[in-house]
Amino acid sequence: MSTLSRADFLQEMAHKSLSLERARREPRLSSLNWASLDLNRNGIISGSEFTYLYTALDRVDVNGSSLSLDLGSPTAPTPVGKMVAAIRELVTTAPVSNTPVHLSDTALAKAFPRGITGSLGRGSTGTGVVAVQYTLGRLGYLQALCDGSFGQMTEQALLNFQTARGLAATGSVDATVLKALDTAVMALDLRSPA
Repeated sequence: MSTLSRADFLQEMAHKSLSLERARREPRLSSLNWASLDLNRNGIISGSEFTYLYTALDRVDVNGSSLSLDLGSPTAPTPVGKMVAAIRELVTTAPVSNTPVHLSDTALAKAFPRGITGSLGRGSTGTGVVAVQYTLGRLGYLQALCDGSFGQMTEQALLNFQTARGLAATGSVDATVLKALDTAVMALDLRSPA
């Protein structure tokens, strides 16, 4: 019997994406509520959404621990083992840019000194999220506290920014969105009126 820990699952899914269209057609995954897992409503499970996918898989698991999934054996997989196998077959590697992004805004440059690899989305936390929230606030898209927790209000502010700038409305921050935030905030005229 083999197990898969939460940390190992999330590490394995880093820089991966899962098309909901393909996942919905997979019989082994038919019991999952995909609409509730697609937090940013873009038709793709990626980034922090894999945390919620793990939780959904854990509800199917019967080992009694939220920290690991019982996959069974290669010849006799458990129901959750079959689901994990299907997910592994369906995920694709998300493109990762190796091109360093030069950020001009001080807050963004300090939070992302080497740019960003992967993405920030709902459920993400930390100084990078604070910098993104602060930037969205300065741009007039977010009127909430910069608490470092990427929640619904941050996601909605980001979606509004992306739509206004003609970017793909993903609700998450990748290298393209980070550069667009930097460009937009640097264009602000912050001088006091005379």
